[in-house]
Amino acid sequence: MVSKDRKIQNVHSFFKNRRGISSIIATLLLVLLTIALIAVVWVVVRSLTSSASQGITLGGITLNLKIQGAQINANNISVTVQRQAGAGNLTGINFVLYDGKTYETIKENSNLDVYQGATFILVPTQISISSVQTVSVAPIFMSSGSEQIGGITDTYSFVSGSSGGTGGTGGTRGTGTCVANSSCDLSLCGGTGTGFSNGDGNCYSDSGCTFFCSGSNPPGGVNCYTTANCTQLGYECGTPSNNCGGTFSCDAPPLGCNTSIAFCNSNYKCENYTILNNGTINSVWPAQNSALFFDSVALPYNDIQLQATLQGNYVRFPSSNEPGCFQVALVYNEPPPSTMAFASLNTQTGANISNGNLYQIWNAQQGCVLHPGYS
Repeated sequence: MVSKDRKIQNVHSFFKNRRGISSIIATLLLVLLTIALIAVVWVVVRSLTSSASQGITLGGITLNLKIQGAQINANNISVTVQRQAGAGNLTGINFVLYDGKTYETIKENSNLDVYQGATFILVPTQISISSVQTVSVAPIFMSSGSEQIGGITDTYSFVSGSSGGTGGTGGTRGTGTCVANSSCDLSLCGGTGTGFSNGDGNCYSDSGCTFFCSGSNPPGGVNCYTTANCTQLGYECGTPSNNCGGTFSCDAPPLGCNTSIAFCNSNYKCENYTILNNGTINSVWPAQNSALFFDSVALPYNDIQLQATLQGNYVRFPSSNEPGCFQVALVYNEPPPSTMAFASLNTQTGANISNGNLYQIWNAQQGCVLHPGYS
């Protein structure tokens, strides 16, 4: 027969064992909950990582389309689109038509190269052609193996006759104006055939005006001058570019410079030979008669802009035994307490100059060579 104390001990042991089992069960439940939470977090992180990866891919897309012109016809709408500079694999164009109340989208396949243009014929089925007020374009491209539609990059308004972006100026038929930087029907301007209009939207024939480049690979938005002469363009000399891969020869009489007194500058205008700076040499180094540097109180001190102007021009020494002209490599301030600037010469052998010699810095090598006298 079990004693009373033994029974009490058994009861205590039973409840102790139950508490142990409950603790194990609670631990198991906590582990299961932790595993479930980790799974949820993993799914969320994977989703975010995927989205971020797609965002990075899309971030490299810089496709830009411009509407060069648009016209409402009896049975369709013609829209001329040009691709601008930017990266991305263009596969199509999404056209969005709007009549003031309803939008209709029309997808057209296209793989235009940069600065390439094309005309698309649109036939809406949901809204009336005559009621269309605007047409917008958005690029379609491949990203992460799937086709994506980008945001609208340009809008053309038929109501105001102009592009909402920088795609060009729309014109009114029959008034002599056409779409800027695109082909146009010269009959609208009182002529015959097809010509090209310039940035102001005016249509010109081939009689010597400003034309948009019509070559196979024209620069985007750049006017080129195919038949205009040098005088019309304000050129006096040289062979400037026509922005289409060719050049103008502007040295033929009566143009061109009198090379005994002037040279052709970077703006294709004649500029007289001029002394930009002159004075007396204070000292030379590393040695007289083989100098690489000279200083003078006449050189600009603490005038960085004038110092930069003298650099790259040509210096001669009319009162010395040095017959040559040297390019000025650098003009710079001497360290304090000096208040003079020094000039370095672009030569490895040095110049035959000494302290007290005169110097002249000319705006062109021709002037330096042709005008040896000091004035």
